[in-house]
Parts: sequence; C-alpha cells; structure tokens
Amino acid sequence: MGLRRTGAGTGGCNMAAPIRLERDGTTVPRMGPLKGGGSMANKSIRFGALIAVLGSFAGGATAALAVTHEEIAARWAPIHYQDTDSTDYYGDLITRVDYDFDVVGTNNWDNLHAGDYIDLEDPLRCPGFPYPICHDQHTYALPAYVYYSVVETCTHWYLIYDFFHPRDWTDSSFDNEHENDFEDVMAIVRKDGGLGQIEALVAQAHEHYYSYIPAGSPLVGGVEDKDGDLPMAEYPPGSGLLHPETAQESKGHGAGAKGLRGDFAGEPDRDGVIYVPSGVAEEPTSGNDREVGYALIPFVGAGGLWERQILEDRMQIAADLYHDWGEMRGDESGGCGDGITITCGENSAKAPWRQDDIDDAPDDGGIEPGVNALDPARFTSIYFDGLGDFDDLYSANAYLADLEAGGYGPGDEPGGYNGPLLDAALYAKLVAADADFDGLDRCVERALGTDPDVADSDGDGVNDGSDAFPIDPSETIDTDGDGVGDNADLDDDNDGVLDTDDAFPTDPSETTDTDGDGIGNNADQDDDNDGLADGMDNSPVDPDADDDGLLDGEDVEFVQSAVAALVAADFRPPGSGTRKAILLVLEDVERLLLAGETAKALDRLDFLRKHLNGCGTAPDSNDWIIDCGSQIEVRELVDLLAANLGGA
Repeated sequence: MGLRRTGAGTGGCNMAAPIRLERDGTTVPRMGPLKGGGSMANKSIRFGALIAVLGSFAGGATAALAVTHEEIAARWAPIHYQDTDSTDYYGDLITRVDYDFDVVGTNNWDNLHAGDYIDLEDPLRCPGFPYPICHDQHTYALPAYVYYSVVETCTHWYLIYDFFHPRDWTDSSFDNEHENDFEDVMAIVRKDGGLGQIEALVAQAHEHYYSYIPAGSPLVGGVEDKDGDLPMAEYPPGSGLLHPETAQESKGHGAGAKGLRGDFAGEPDRDGVIYVPSGVAEEPTSGNDREVGYALIPFVGAGGLWERQILEDRMQIAADLYHDWGEMRGDESGGCGDGITITCGENSAKAPWRQDDIDDAPDDGGIEPGVNALDPARFTSIYFDGLGDFDDLYSANAYLADLEAGGYGPGDEPGGYNGPLLDAALYAKLVAADADFDGLDRCVERALGTDPDVADSDGDGVNDGSDAFPIDPSETIDTDGDGVGDNADLDDDNDGVLDTDDAFPTDPSETTDTDGDGIGNNADQDDDNDGLADGMDNSPVDPDADDDGLLDGEDVEFVQSAVAALVAADFRPPGSGTRKAILLVLEDVERLLLAGETAKALDRLDFLRKHLNGCGTAPDSNDWIIDCGSQIEVRELVDLLAANLGGA
C-alpha cells in the first residue's frame, strides 16, 4: 500500500497521539514493537528465545557447546548509550538502512523528517527553537536495530556491531554533515567451550579506531596504548550475563566505550537513550528514553547489506545503496548542509569493510581499510599484545569466502577497493573444517597437536579421527578410556581381570568363555555347551557333571531329577510303581547310550513318550503322569534329551 498520513490534526504541535506507519503498512503506537513484514526484518535475532540458553552459561560453564553465530552475537550484544541533542533527537536514533521501506542511500536524510512541519503561528510551541520543527509526526518510524557479523577462528570470535543513523548532522557553524552514518564496534571474544569471554573491544569514531579492555582480560595495548577500560553490565537483570557497555555521541555519532565517548552515560540530568539487547525492535518515546529494546540484523547472508554490496559491484542490481566499495551513497538533497556555514559531504558513510583509521595508513606502517572485517585476527594482533594461544586462520569468514567465490583477486578488485590485497595468501587464511578428511575438525586437531593437513599424523596406519592416540604411533586404542593405550594397559577393559586371564580383554562385561564358543558366560545361555540351558543345569560350567562320558544334555540325569521331584499324586496309581517304571526306562536309556547304541536309546525314549503324550484337555488312559502340568514338564525334558541325541 502507498504511504499516507493517518494522524489527523490541524495547526501546531498539539495534535492527537502520534500514529506511525510500520514496515508492513499497519499503524502502531510509537512504542509498538516491529511487526516484521520486510524480508530483512524476519532475519533479526529475537533474544527472548535465547535467554534460557544464554542463562545456562551465566555461571561460567565451559563444557563444549555448538554455538551458532546468532547465539554468540546475542550473547555479547552491547548495552548502548546514545547521546541525543534536544535540537533534533530524532537524528540521533539508531535504526536500519531501509527504515523508509527502500534500500536507497540518497533519500535517507530526506525521509527522516518526512511529515514534519513548522508551526508558523506559534513556532515557540515546537521543540528546538530557533529551529522550530515539530518532530512528533514523522511518516517513518525508527525502530532500533543493530547490524552484526561474526568471523571465527579456532580461538576467537570477532563480532562487529554496527549502528546506523540516517544522518550525521550538526547545528554548529563551519562544520560538516552528511547523509547516512555507520559507526561500529568490534568485540574480541575468546572461545572457552561455551559462549566465550570478551577480551577487548575496538570502536570506530570519525575515521579513528579506539581500543578498550575489560577487567580481567589478559590483553594489553599493542602498537597503540589502549584508550580506556571497557565497562560491563548485567542484562537481562538477574541473568548474571555481563554485556559490554558502549556509547555514541550525538550528531556525529562517534562510537566508543560508555563514559569515554559522548556526553551521556545514563545520567538522569543528561539527554540520551539507553538501548538494550532485548531482541525486540522498539522506538524511543523521546530523546530521553532509558530502556529501548533493539534487535540484530546480520550483515552477511541472503538479503544482507554485504550481499547487496557485491551484487551492486558486479552490476547485477541497481547501485542504489553504494557509491563505491564500502561507501554509501549520500547527497545534498533534503537540506543537508546550508551551503554557507555548514557543508554537506557526499557519499561519506562507510560500512565495516571500508572502515579505516586515517592515522594508521599502510604507508605509515598501519593497516588497510576494512581489515577489521576481512582479516580481524590480523587487526587484533596489531592492536593488542598478550594474546596467548592465538589462531589467525578462519574457520568461518563470510567476507573472505564471498569475495573468493565472487572471483575477486589481484587485477579484479571491487570498484574503488583499497583494502588488503585479495591474493592467494589472504584467501589461504580460509581453512576447511576437515581439510585432510580424517574425521577431526581443524580446531580439534589444533588442540590435540595433530597435523590438520595430514590424515594420519603419527603414521601408524590409523587416521587421526579413529586413533585414540593420534600422535603416538605405538598406540591407537584405549578401550577403557583411562588414558593408557591398550598396548601398554594390563587391563584394557578395566574389569579387574588382567588381560592375560581375561577371555574378553576389551569387553568389561565378560571375562570367561567356558565352552570356548566366543560368547562370554554372562551372555551365553549354555556356558558349558552341554545342551542344557544354564537355568536348568545343576552344573552350568561342567559339561559332564557325573563324569560318565556323556554330556549332561545327552544324559538322563536332568530328566530323572525332574521325575524324582514330583509328588506321588502326580502319577497314575499306584504312584510309586509308575514313577519306578519311568525311572527304569531312563536307566535303560543311559545303559544303551554308554554302550554307544544311540538309536536303541531313542527307541526307548519314544516308548516313554507314548506314556506322556496326553493332556490336550486331560491325561490319556495310558499316561503314567496324570497331573497335566507335571506331565508336560517331563515330556518337554524327554523331547529335549531326544533332540540333543539327534532324534526327530
């Protein structure tokens, strides 16, 4: 839908409560959170959903954790103190580049005050006299957003947070202003197995870098001394999570640490807005709002400002946002500069990949523009000492990856590019997670001391990812995980039985294999392999308990024992005579077996079974056991003996 004013009123500033147009075309109160709608809006990070995850690390947990870039950016997002000037506080509010529904650089100044007017009848009623512009009826809302990117090595995350203002403005004579304003800070966070520990922060202010170090950090100033301490504060309240506190000036918006940049650090008698990383993009109610939530928007990825930079440079889309590499378009339209005492700089705002310190030019031994984004490890190694274990190769760096994928290199740099040389040496800092395909991540190999470019670092024939001792050629396995390789360990499975006495030296659940069938006694249902399950075998580890030369499962004793255990009432009368008849048949079977006449023994068993084959519903008239439960039990044992002897 087209933009239209929805607030009614005539005359001066005393109008109805302001109504604002949001990104999806709906009208919301000024403090209403962003409703979404735009493609980029859906990519902002909502912190609320992450609080439970982040809160679990408030106590300093160090267990290994798979951390996404969104989570790490949320964890260290700053509490931000924005100095405002009452002359035009609206010009000091942070927002997104497309706050006015387009990604055109040359109308952001103009649209900031679209819908404002001067009360000609009573100019004193409007704030900012003698510049009596009523700022409470803007067409476009300024919900709070912060752009971010994450670059990663094995030891650190480098987190850029960038604050956008539609104007860099002034009300002082003989000064300069310009359309669009990007100022950023970069947090240097050491990995610790969880969500890391912040070690330093570098801020950009008016083409200069300023470095700040929090209490407890091992870092110290490098080629330049640190510019101050980095304050930290808890957010959300009660979470135990400390966030860096940053600040920006009014008008020119130079960034730095709270208390060291601008004239506002939360004092009740000073103008300013405090932005907190709530994950919900809110708009301040005034230039003195003390808690306004902001959401994060990624620079990189589909639809991001970094992707747009490359597409515009390759002329795949219209160059509406960027004038040159990393420089946003901006002109003098809309009243930028009065043309007499205030000048307006064109195309002056710089994205992180063009940010620079004009005092640290390469010719003076400094660094090239954009190094803080493209090669932040190198940037950090220049600005700080005391780095300790420090990796300068990137496991994740979308800036370099996209430049390389886009075919940029010496002789084919982006238009207007003046950053670090895009050569093989720079791109070589991008490393694959598992370049040698040994199953181990490069960062894991770095910690283990293995060679990330060699699959079998110790040359023992086992790839590092499968080798419990990847740098010890004499060991590859540690069955019990006690840190002693199996070759040296006297009890590989730590089951209390020495390997020399253990039939299963690498299986802690087994130590013995009585029958040598390869199944340990704990799992084997017939330990002595005599044909009788252990549960019915009176001697489960002795296959011939009576030493008569017959395996227990091929001998009659287990059937005899069952018959002898029955009570007289189980047999057909006379009970004692019937029991004796069964036992005599079994004795005859054993005699035949000992004589080697197995076939005749099976015939005798078949004869016995004919006197135990009733009890479909009741015993047959010729059954010797008339209690059906007992008959079935004995019959099954007779069948087992016959089967063990090879009978049908």
